[in-house]
Amino acid sequence: MKINPQPRVPAFISLAASMVLAVALLVGCAAADPVDVDPTCEGSLQDLIDDTAPGAEVEAAGGCIYREAVTIRKSIILNASSGGSEIRGSEIWDDAVWAQRGSTWVSSKAVPSLATDSEWKCEPDSGRCRWPEQVFVDGGQLTQVAPGTTPDRGQFALNARRRVILGENPTARTVEVTVRDHWVVGAPGGAGVTVDGFTMKHAASDGILNSGNNDWTVKNGDYSYSHTSDVLLKRATGSLVSGNEIHHAGQKGVAGNQVDLTLQGNEIYANNTEDFDSSWNAGGVKISNPQTVTFAGNTVYNNRGNGLWLDVPTEDQVLVVRDNRVHHNDANGIRSEVTDDDVQIYGNIVWENGWGSSGFKGAGISVNASQDNHVYDNVVAWNENGIRVMNPRRSDVHPDETEYDHVNNVEVDHNDILMDSPPDGAYALGWVQTNRDGNLYDPTADNRGHDNRYWYPVPEGFQGRYAWDVDLASLGDFNGTPGEEGGVYLSDAEKDEMVAANGIPDTSRLPDTTPPFIAITTPTEGATYAPARCSMPGTLARTKRVGREWHPARGPWPTVLRSVSARRALTTSP
Repeated sequence: MKINPQPRVPAFISLAASMVLAVALLVGCAAADPVDVDPTCEGSLQDLIDDTAPGAEVEAAGGCIYREAVTIRKSIILNASSGGSEIRGSEIWDDAVWAQRGSTWVSSKAVPSLATDSEWKCEPDSGRCRWPEQVFVDGGQLTQVAPGTTPDRGQFALNARRRVILGENPTARTVEVTVRDHWVVGAPGGAGVTVDGFTMKHAASDGILNSGNNDWTVKNGDYSYSHTSDVLLKRATGSLVSGNEIHHAGQKGVAGNQVDLTLQGNEIYANNTEDFDSSWNAGGVKISNPQTVTFAGNTVYNNRGNGLWLDVPTEDQVLVVRDNRVHHNDANGIRSEVTDDDVQIYGNIVWENGWGSSGFKGAGISVNASQDNHVYDNVVAWNENGIRVMNPRRSDVHPDETEYDHVNNVEVDHNDILMDSPPDGAYALGWVQTNRDGNLYDPTADNRGHDNRYWYPVPEGFQGRYAWDVDLASLGDFNGTPGEEGGVYLSDAEKDEMVAANGIPDTSRLPDTTPPFIAITTPTEGATYAPARCSMPGTLARTKRVGREWHPARGPWPTVLRSVSARRALTTSP
């Protein structure tokens, strides 16, 4: 039995609290009061930074909001006040800014031109990722609709003069409009920077970016609502992101490129809110060209796309993914893609991943077109697929990656893999070669599995449970391949003990039904549900039938709505 550390574990919402939220959603949040917002700070944070000697500490003011972006050109420790300090990339537009025009309200102010990137790739049915503009009403983010569209409640649009058009009355409410691209930006000379304890919200691009400076630390903060990534670290060594809440980023919570990074003890959730293509570059965390990278002790959940993602080889990689809790991500919980040299994935608790609308089969742990990966001592439960090792043809779209048309020295062992009525074509452990010229099954490639334990709710039948060259319904047959040796089934009692010890909701004990969303009658595929009046995130979404569950096709939902286990508990309780 594996019992792993549980740092920063988000407790599942209690049944009573869930019922309260359900009632709030049912009545449509109509009674919501305007949100009190701290005043704007009188002094400039940039001035404080500029007046501080290199290597020294500076403490920001508390009880107010800095509505500015700061640039750091020297080593410095930037501390939040003990009472909390905040930076926002938005400005408040008060009642005097707005004039009613028919069923809408139009601003007299214009949104400034904001940074965009021609490489931004949206989901196929959306262009929203290319629109960096943001509007928040009473703390809730509105959804931008295309120019020429009349916005409804919870929505906004821009006209040809970049004036904001609202679909609801802003009078006596707090309206914040994002006017800056970033919160904190490194500049030449800005190595050795620590940002400690801040809350930062609202950015039209990446929130915090080191701009290639080494030795940046971002810790003990709360970062949310950037259009792209809340934290972006690239071309640097000595990077640390620790003890933060990182959420509701438009594309990724944390992003990196050619970086040495330790990511530890963070809570990373509800990212990719702006329809970025999750099969391309979106989700909880994605580090491209990782060098020496450790993901340790993070809790990563409810991201639209992969939870933790390492992608693209560099020389002498050392990559460790350990002791994380990863659940309810739409695609893969943990994805190692085109990595090599020394990749260790162990001690993770990974459940309910891959059931979302990301357009490709997800797994608890996915090793794709990679070499020298070792996946061991993980608990992997209730995912669409348990663990998948893939050998696709990479050179079709990446001509310089012919080396990764082959998979070598991947070992999968001593994992506990629990499956709960997966769809046809899903595997507890699948070694899958889609490249006809691949080498996954070649004995000289030394790909192998051993000593894994499995649980299914029903006896073996005709449905494939495992894959090595062909689908296999029998663990005995699978044990006769290099993909598994010494694999055994767990008893029901062993399964029960494992999920309880590791804090995993046991969905296998609930009926095999399709429950409705909380406060919504049986959902209709493709329908739209929204309370009559509410600007809080996640209250406007489409639904999509996936497997035997209903999942939101637009995010983010509140946690209680996005949690399969919480929905089931409500809808199946007396």
